[in-house]
Amino acid sequence: MMKGTRVQLRALQVEDAEHVVKLEQDFEARLMHAPGVPYPVVVQEVEQEMRALSQKSEKHSFAIEMLDGTFVGVCSIFRVDLLHGNCWVSIMIGGPEHRGKGYGTEAMELLLDFIFRFMNVHKVKLGVFSFNEPAIRSYEKSGFQVEARMREELFREGKYHDIIYMGILRREHEARKQTEEGGK
Repeated sequence: MMKGTRVQLRALQVEDAEHVVKLEQDFEARLMHAPGVPYPVVVQEVEQEMRALSQKSEKHSFAIEMLDGTFVGVCSIFRVDLLHGNCWVSIMIGGPEHRGKGYGTEAMELLLDFIFRFMNVHKVKLGVFSFNEPAIRSYEKSGFQVEARMREELFREGKYHDIIYMGILRREHEARKQTEEGGK
């Protein structure tokens, strides 16, 4: 388990299926996170995916909880390429009562600390929809920089939107950490 000042990350477990279903049923969160058509969530499919997580080695998911144990989201590491030293991450905070409070930013910091401390990874990447401005600001706070913009790549609510790809290098993360520790 990785603990921050307000949230902690722990292994996502099959028993968390109920929480993940609630996340996936949060329509606004799905619109901000999932690129496909936001069809209704099939509970059995989510439960089946949760059971399969323990057998997959290419995706590593963590539950995001407040320190009191309240489940607020999920973050994942996937497409790990150790040959070239990079991986992708994703994060989803569910429930309007949990968004905009900095939980996602703190969870991303914990996830980056984990990746750069325990994995032989040089660069972490993510994709974000251009209309998800709160997420973009959060990623920038964590040190991510825009690397590419795929113009009109996503269709949502009758319009095309860009997908922005962002990345952070190990040395950038370490420099940010040193600056933060020096400022305290």
